[in-house]
Amino acid sequence: MKTPQFTKHQKTSLELQFQRGLSLVELLIAMVIGIFLVGGLITNFVSTKGSDKMRNISSEMDSSAQTAMNILRQAITHAAYPSINNIELEKSFVTKKDFPNGSSDNTRIENPNCSDGVARDITRPRYKFRTRDGGGSGGNGIRDLLTIVSLADNPLDPDALVYYDCTGGGMTRNAHDVACSTDNMPNKREAKIFSTFRVKNTAGTPTLYCDGSRGGGQPIADNVYAIQYLYGVTKDPQDKDIAKTIYKGANAIDDADEWGLVNSVQIALLMQSAEENATTQASESQYRLLNRNINIPSGGRHRLYRVYTTTVNLENMNKAPLL
Repeated sequence: MKTPQFTKHQKTSLELQFQRGLSLVELLIAMVIGIFLVGGLITNFVSTKGSDKMRNISSEMDSSAQTAMNILRQAITHAAYPSINNIELEKSFVTKKDFPNGSSDNTRIENPNCSDGVARDITRPRYKFRTRDGGGSGGNGIRDLLTIVSLADNPLDPDALVYYDCTGGGMTRNAHDVACSTDNMPNKREAKIFSTFRVKNTAGTPTLYCDGSRGGGQPIADNVYAIQYLYGVTKDPQDKDIAKTIYKGANAIDDADEWGLVNSVQIALLMQSAEENATTQASESQYRLLNRNINIPSGGRHRLYRVYTTTVNLENMNKAPLL
């Protein structure tokens, strides 16, 4: 009996079994597993992308707030600076008492000539921007105003410390800045530098702005939705057991005529994200600054908001303990 011979075109049943395709059920199972795997990858990708977006937004807000706080801190630290000639000022801020009774919003601080015969200031503080509560635009009611005053050193003196405003105006150390310093002004207490901080809307963006008397105006930080200051007055400073620093708004300090007693400033910023749709869920409708609440309109609740606070001591005013 002859043994069957297979040609090269013929296969064994075992070989055919291994070469057959997948069944419909197997394909469906593979498809379902694949969908679950791809779905997981997509969910993870979207989640990671969203987290990265929020980190970037938060980082931008932190950076803007830090810039604003650094400039405010430096300026407030210089408030009432007496110059290296130690000519004391009675207060650190420009207030309503620095203007004539009946002043309008556009009434400006006097502008005496320096020893070169040229007017001292490029930009003089206006009554509208005196140190006071509120006064900002935007409907939130908490955009406080702050105008700081200090005396100018002679910028050519190697020991000079303060001779420029919040915009850097005066850093060129030109002849006019020298003529407007305490070394050269006919009345040394008129060798003043002013820095005004206010929030205004720039192309729809709330921006912390500085008006420097020697350098004009300059934006400091964008997306500062609101800003509040409180001013510290220490009661019974000579008795450490009962001494207590009470913080008040500018209008209350005005009413009590206590600007000469202010020794510290609390600052609170409410920052908003630049992106209008930063969050999928609506943010909180109200945020607390120092002692006042800010309501967020419904149209702005998909932005991210964050409050930043700090306290700055007025090194050039009284050294009462802060408790």
